[in-house]
Amino acid sequence: MPYERSITLTTAAAVAAGAPVAVSPSFPNGTSVIGQFALTGTLTTTVQLSHDNVTWTTIGSPITGSSIVIFNVTGVKWIRLNTTSWTSGFPTARFLGIAPLRVYS
Repeated sequence: MPYERSITLTTAAAVAAGAPVAVSPSFPNGTSVIGQFALTGTLTTTVQLSHDNVTWTTIGSPITGSSIVIFNVTGVKWIRLNTTSWTSGFPTARFLGIAPLRVYS
């Protein structure tokens, strides 16, 4: 049976970075993450990852509409949305992490 956890990310209705969410307890190393984006309005947002909640790295392409994104979060401790252009609407992303069972020795 796979290990499952989910988190939800949002940002303000403006050009701004959203509140970072600690993902280490939710998604163990090696987890494949599926991001389901529900974007309403006219805006562009990106997914950013960090190991220290200070230095942020954008992954993938900017997202301008509702979509599904899949990536791996090996070693990631923090995740956030960063809205880079905004006219109207709200970005919301729900991330579901699924990792296969592992036997550690």
